[in-house]
Amino acid sequence: MNPKQIQIISREGNPRAILIFLGWGMDAVPFQSLRKPGYDLIAAYDYAAQAPAIDSRLQGYSEIVVVAWSFGVRAATDFLASTTLPVTRTIAVNGTRQHVHDTLGIPHAIFQGTLKGLSPASVEKFRRRMCGSAASYEGFRANAPQRDFDSLKSELQEFADTAPSSSTMQWTHVVISGRDMIFPMQAQQRAWDGQASISVLEDAPHLPDFQKVLDRFVIDKELVAQRFSQASETYTRHATVQAQSAAHLWELLKTHLKPGKKYGNIIEIGAGSGLLTRLYSTSLTFDSLQLWDIASIDRNLILERATAVNCDAESRINAIADNSIDMLLSASTLQWFNSPETFIRRASAKITRGGIMALSFYAPGTCSQLSSAGMALNYPSPKSCADAAQKVGLTVLHLSEETQTITFPSPAEAMRHLRLTGVNALGRDGSASIAARKILREYPLNPDGSASLTYRPAYLIAIKEKDIRDITDIS
Repeated sequence: MNPKQIQIISREGNPRAILIFLGWGMDAVPFQSLRKPGYDLIAAYDYAAQAPAIDSRLQGYSEIVVVAWSFGVRAATDFLASTTLPVTRTIAVNGTRQHVHDTLGIPHAIFQGTLKGLSPASVEKFRRRMCGSAASYEGFRANAPQRDFDSLKSELQEFADTAPSSSTMQWTHVVISGRDMIFPMQAQQRAWDGQASISVLEDAPHLPDFQKVLDRFVIDKELVAQRFSQASETYTRHATVQAQSAAHLWELLKTHLKPGKKYGNIIEIGAGSGLLTRLYSTSLTFDSLQLWDIASIDRNLILERATAVNCDAESRINAIADNSIDMLLSASTLQWFNSPETFIRRASAKITRGGIMALSFYAPGTCSQLSSAGMALNYPSPKSCADAAQKVGLTVLHLSEETQTITFPSPAEAMRHLRLTGVNALGRDGSASIAARKILREYPLNPDGSASLTYRPAYLIAIKEKDIRDITDIS
């Protein structure tokens, strides 16, 4: 299925875009107020099997995040299976690949009853259920889609004629509303069980607050760069956990290195203040060293044969020649990517045979004390990252997790620590202030009144023993 219509919601010349596959009966009108700093927003809707492919209309972006809602999930599944665009994060919202299915989607009887009895009055009834409340429905009606009834009926028939997808393509994240009266919550949970990480919006209807979805589940990379640059002078002094993680990664990596081996080209992702760089740069023999970071890089790290590159590594990796990196390193960075798993898969093609990838990042459970305010990141699963590496031919040499806890005199001091280490890049302006106040009110305290902050560093080391062309199953 391809969308007939592509409409710009906001275009500001950004290098990244969010492509939103809307649900049945929609157009871009109800979504015109959506914004995400650093991203252009584009809506796709009105699906038909014979519509032209959309890749050619989205060329030029260095990164595309796909958000699909309701029946748009079914259409986006076909798009993702064939696109050559640089898609990273994929978010399914209140929909499944098996859009009409008795246990994994909307039951056949309900769908066929809707199609058979479709009328202008039943469309409005559907929209009231979709919105979940009278107030939300009135807000929706004020910016209702500008589509005629015949187009809605033909589109619904198109979905009736489209079989459930059997695709096993992995989605990055799934969002399910707790008050969804269109797609049964239990069906969604069954459809996605074990297939993707899931977040439940307990009080949201089928049509959730999409601005909150974008704010929470798409990384604001401009804010990440800003906050880490602002913390450049305080990061090294306060980033004790990150320093320990970098040191542990280096100790693990050393056990897998061949004595005296020369590594021609090394790239470090997220070099920043050099916590990891200073550990390996004087011990390894190499021809060139590239230090990448989306934020500022400590100029003292620019050693002989080293080059600093200010960039978004998640996009930059696509421009690197295949089989050109002998070692790829990164400490405490991948959790700020829209899709660490996709990055790992793409980076593997850039590594030479015999080359090594060594990563530390933060796993689920990190900063769990912030979750009550929705301020914790959606941290990557170590297993999913290892699976991504193995699927493209890397041999995993080491995978582990640990827990580190820092205790502060008060929640305010814990929040100050996050600010001084740049880790507060989770919200802008008013939304960040509101969330911070909620965190301070609800922060879980220890019996003595102190406040703990939990980190879950994970470590992944893999080697490329085979060329990707030798791998027969990389789906």
